[in-house]
Amino acid sequence: MILPLLLVPAWTGCTPARPTTPPARLELTAASWEPAGSTLRVETEVPEEDPYGTHGRIELSLLDPLGRELLRGAYCACSRVDPVPPGAFGLYRIGADGRCSPQEVTGAGIGADRPATAGGFTLLPATGASRHAKLLHLVWVLRADEPLPPGRYPIRGRVVPLRGSPPPWQRLARLDILDASHGEVVVPQARTTGETPPLPEALRRLTAGDDPAAGLRAAGELASRGIAPEDLERVRTALLRRLIHDGSFAAGSERYDVADIQRVYEHFLLEPDPLRLRVVIPGDLPALRFLYLVVVEGVDHHGPPPANANWALPKLDASRALGSPDPWIVSAALFLARANGTSLDPAEIAARRQRPGWDPECSRQAILYLARLAPAELGRPGAALLAELTGGAAPVPEAICLV
Repeated sequence: MILPLLLVPAWTGCTPARPTTPPARLELTAASWEPAGSTLRVETEVPEEDPYGTHGRIELSLLDPLGRELLRGAYCACSRVDPVPPGAFGLYRIGADGRCSPQEVTGAGIGADRPATAGGFTLLPATGASRHAKLLHLVWVLRADEPLPPGRYPIRGRVVPLRGSPPPWQRLARLDILDASHGEVVVPQARTTGETPPLPEALRRLTAGDDPAAGLRAAGELASRGIAPEDLERVRTALLRRLIHDGSFAAGSERYDVADIQRVYEHFLLEPDPLRLRVVIPGDLPALRFLYLVVVEGVDHHGPPPANANWALPKLDASRALGSPDPWIVSAALFLARANGTSLDPAEIAARRQRPGWDPECSRQAILYLARLAPAELGRPGAALLAELTGGAAPVPEAICLV
């Protein structure tokens, strides 16, 4: 007897395929080469809020001019050993076949508190990790034990998920060695729509200094001197990353911790705001702008702090900061005034709106500040500015929306 073959779906044991998700992006924020000490410094960052799962480790790799891997570093961003303890850095030992194994790692300890050597490179204790504004910022400082021969050395990186296969490498930059005393890190054209233009000499000097806080204050003074906004923003961001990594800075005769400033910023964000019911604006002031305001505009308190306490912030004058030519300072001053109840003259805000150095973030913060004022407090200039920024006809609309 021939039985017909009955085809049925084989449901047993079948599970739908897991959706593929793009790998987390690792961004290069700064890089430099010091020929005298054969030292490479690379700064990267990755968002800590990972919508696709938990980050496992973050890797940095340097290739030789022939494309062979010279070194690979790892930072453990998760809560288990991968391949070093959580919060620790390490260097892989690369075998003769060009491969490296998680079992062959020289650990540098939590926060790279001790040197680690592998493959002719040493990971220096200046290496470190910091967290700010929901970003994980890594600073890699590597010294070649012997001078590198002339050539082009690609720098690449990737974020390896806790589960799943490692993603492809990302090209971050390239180290060009001309001779023993000349070399530089260049950003490949593939990262942008065109070549990254060189920084003006005035800005380049700021990034070369040892004190990022002093560089930020000087950058604020350059805002009114015809410097391209995109160049100024590149320098601001690079210097702020360095300052965050350092962990503290001096303002007047006092020293302030970045962690304390972050807590104050988060406290301001959590303050009850009645405008949330009728002002719809995506997000709030970027955290880096608030830190920038504190560093650039902060001055001595000229008096002792309260008993058994220290100043968390230097003294800040939102009214004076409003007159700055720097839009980062202006937007942060408006945020500060709204957060701590400082009174600003709406007419002065309207006058500042007409001068150079005003960006969309300034408009957002101006709306949030002005919309909380009563019609009598707004006055005619404030009401006109609020109507201009929101497209509304009423001085204080019942519902304001800026998207």
